[in-house]
Amino acid sequence: MDAVSATIAKYTSLVDGTMRLYLDLHSPCTDFCEVGATVGLAKLGDTSILSIDGPEEPTRQAGGANATGDVPRGTKHWDDLPPTQQCAIRCTEERFQQFMGATDEADCAEKIRRALGIETRAELNTNTRKASLWRQRDAAFTVWRDYG
Repeated sequence: MDAVSATIAKYTSLVDGTMRLYLDLHSPCTDFCEVGATVGLAKLGDTSILSIDGPEEPTRQAGGANATGDVPRGTKHWDDLPPTQQCAIRCTEERFQQFMGATDEADCAEKIRRALGIETRAELNTNTRKASLWRQRDAAFTVWRDYG
């Protein structure tokens, strides 16, 4: 079985209740990408819940919920964070630094700026093309971290 990471670009609900997905594939898939081919899908994104301690300082919470199973107030899912914040968090993670071939957080930030062709990470919140490149890089990291 082959695996390819992808991002859902668009989806529509059909009259019969099925959904049609349009995917942006992050690598070639000529071996199994045929019209009508049966494929399996799994959400690979980091679904960790983040707690916002200050205006721009999210911290990971183990499991994301308290002892009663309630998600604490002021928490956000990874996908709800702006790309700039996601990128800043990733650059602090040792595994992401390893993925980027960086020696520390500052080196990682520099490498990601070069890789994405941006001057500052703030551009990820205003440039949709660069934000898409970030999401692809983050998805590739998640696959590498979880399955690599």
